[in-house]
Amino acid sequence: MSRGLSFRHVEVIRAVVLTGTATGAAAQLHVTQPAVSNVLKDAEERLGFVLFERAGGRLIPTEKAKLLVAEIERAFTGLDTINEVAALLGHNENRRLHIVTTPSFGAAVLPRVIQQFRARYPNVRMSLSSRASNLVQSMVVSQKADIGFGLEVPAIPGVRQEGILRTPLHCIVAHDHPLAGRDRVDALDLHRYDMVSFSHLSEGTEDQISCLFDRAPSPPESIVDCATSITVCALVESGVGFALSHSLVLHLFRHAALRALAFSPETHLGICAYRADCSQYPAAELDYLVELAREESRAIDVDFHRRMQAANDRPEPGRASR
Repeated sequence: MSRGLSFRHVEVIRAVVLTGTATGAAAQLHVTQPAVSNVLKDAEERLGFVLFERAGGRLIPTEKAKLLVAEIERAFTGLDTINEVAALLGHNENRRLHIVTTPSFGAAVLPRVIQQFRARYPNVRMSLSSRASNLVQSMVVSQKADIGFGLEVPAIPGVRQEGILRTPLHCIVAHDHPLAGRDRVDALDLHRYDMVSFSHLSEGTEDQISCLFDRAPSPPESIVDCATSITVCALVESGVGFALSHSLVLHLFRHAALRALAFSPETHLGICAYRADCSQYPAAELDYLVELAREESRAIDVDFHRRMQAANDRPEPGRASR
């Protein structure tokens, strides 16, 4: 039976991964290189497997080591949070609001929301993490975040779900795409064209989008899948393919050379706030944050559809609704 690792083992393994050499790890930890090598050797003996392989003068983590390091990073993230709280307590600032959000909601909605929130609560410090929608609730229920914002997904026990916005999916294309002259498209129109899609690590829309093409002769080919809305829209603007997304993502690219087309049948996405039933964070502050997020999201959605209607009303040669 293997023996467990001490904190010293964990610290050394992490330092070697970050620096790539025993010498670099030694410098980071302010110890000698032989001391690092001895700790690594002892760690491998305790675990019963090799952690690093030598290649070109560097120490390369094995597959097992990579899995171990992922858990180590989570532990060190928790330690960093503890140190941040300790620093705040040292300055008599004892509250930090932890928010987890999907990338597009964080970029489109939260900047103004946080500005308004801090105008009322100037002593609250905040941290912001980005996750896919299916991970937002997990962080909230495990109390790694005080509140989360993301696409509507099935609720899990212990989490309170509050509606922020319901908004339809739109097809986005470059201004010179063959479909750019249309006001509306459906799945049958799209199956012949290349698609840029969101990966499972991004917003969380991939499952809803894949279902829309069930009745098409063949689904469009997803030639690139991306983890961020910024990359998706940049690829669409450059003509790589079309994408399906919602108003908050498109708000970030309202000045780009993109066309937003209505999609049939109209398919709505819900965006929600999530907080734990057992949350210890002051409810009044979270209520205010949710209300600000709801107002800002709806204002963005209204502005997007106003812009979209104005673009559709603008006469252009060859434009047709079908």
